[in-house]
Amino acid sequence: MATQYPEEFKKDAARYWEEHQELGVNACARNPGISKSALSTWRKNTR
Repeated sequence: MATQYPEEFKKDAARYWEEHQELGVNACARNPGISKSALSTWRKNTR
């Protein structure tokens, strides 16, 4: 079963990527322990 993350966590992760794009999506996803596809989806949904 997939892990359910709170909306605030998703927004924070998407904001972190926006603010640290120089690190790349892989590093920004690895930091909180999520997949890069999840981070990409969350970013698209918060725009």
